[in-house]
Amino acid sequence: MLAKGRWMLVLLLGAAALVPLRTVFADAPPPSMTFQFVQGVPGQQLTPVSGTLFACNRPDCQDTRPVTQLTQGNPCSGATCEVMVYPPLTYYRLRIQFSDGKSRQSNVFRAQHWFTTYKVTIRPDDLLVQLQSQSDYSGGPSILDILAGAAIPAVCCLILIAGVVGVILLNRGKKSQAG
Repeated sequence: MLAKGRWMLVLLLGAAALVPLRTVFADAPPPSMTFQFVQGVPGQQLTPVSGTLFACNRPDCQDTRPVTQLTQGNPCSGATCEVMVYPPLTYYRLRIQFSDGKSRQSNVFRAQHWFTTYKVTIRPDDLLVQLQSQSDYSGGPSILDILAGAAIPAVCCLILIAGVVGVILLNRGKKSQAG
C-alpha cells in the first residue's frame, strides 16, 4: 500500500507542476490626461486648434520638453483633449493655439495619479489648469482574480487525477479479489 501511496503522490505532484501558478496580464496602459476646456473669455466660443503638452521634472518647469502635439481630431475633439503620456513625469504645462488665432500657455500643474481629468479655463492671456478628478491605475488584477485564475484549473486537474487513480485502484482491488 505504501508503494501505491507514493505513486499517487508523484502523480499528483506532477499534475500540479503542469498547472500555471499565475495568470499573465498585459502591460499597464500609459497614464492618461483629459483636458476639458471651459470658456473664460467673453464672446465667441474658443476651441483648441493646435498645441503642445510639455513635461518637466522641476516645479518651475525650467527643464521642459514637449511630450505630445495636440491638434483638432488628434487627440482633441471640440473642447476636450485626451492624451496618454509615457514616460510619466511630475509636472506639466500646456501651450495651446485657439480658434481666435491666439496662443495661450498654462500654469505648471502636477500629475500624481494615473487617470486624471483637468478643467482648463481659457482666459484672455493664459490658461488656468485645475484638477477635476483623478484615480490611480486599477486595470490590473486583484489578488482574488489571480487566485481564481490559478486555483480553478488546479482543482479541476486534481479532481480528474483523483478520479483516474480511484478507478485504477478499484480495478486492481477487483482483480486481486477475483484472482
